[in-house]
Amino acid sequence: AANEIRVVGETADAWLIERKGTLAYDYIEALTVKKVDGTVLKARAGQKGGALVDVKIVPPVVCPPPQPAEVTTTDDVLTTKAGTFKAKKIVTVVKPYGGGPQPPSAAWRGADGETAGILLKDSRAELTAIATEAWPAGPRTLKAKHLTYSDGREEWWVGEELPFSGSAVKWTTPEYDGERHTTEVTVRADAVAELDWGAK
Repeated sequence: AANEIRVVGETADAWLIERKGTLAYDYIEALTVKKVDGTVLKARAGQKGGALVDVKIVPPVVCPPPQPAEVTTTDDVLTTKAGTFKAKKIVTVVKPYGGGPQPPSAAWRGADGETAGILLKDSRAELTAIATEAWPAGPRTLKAKHLTYSDGREEWWVGEELPFSGSAVKWTTPEYDGERHTTEVTVRADAVAELDWGAK
């Protein structure tokens, strides 16, 4: 399924977003989203050129508090198939409610240079290759780091927060059915509203 999110306008404290996808039966959502935390302030929907109708905003499901965990971060040097890097080793020990501690899990993230903040290794895989590629983003071009991992994952990482997509502009993951699932974010500066936001 393909999904598209467009930022078609803004107010002082909110983004005006149109969202559509192949499973939405030609309907487009018109969302007013708070910039600070992503809260949906108002939701409507309609088809291109048609009337908008209000959509009920359902409160998010209240999840139980996270299990307490002890996190330890230390400086390290890590060697993977992609090279040797200064790293931060992050060890997490989860202490479940009503039970004993779980075995610790460890992950390494780059500490400086071209891998600063990038996942180098975790319990699933390690970084096997890294290359810099140009990524067009509207009026400018971003430098994306093409990351390849030993479990078949690939990610194009730009190191800055893009609206609603985080710091990755593309990622590909192998699935249990043998297919590769790819998500790609297109960053442009010419988004045009398809809905009449002033319609009642």
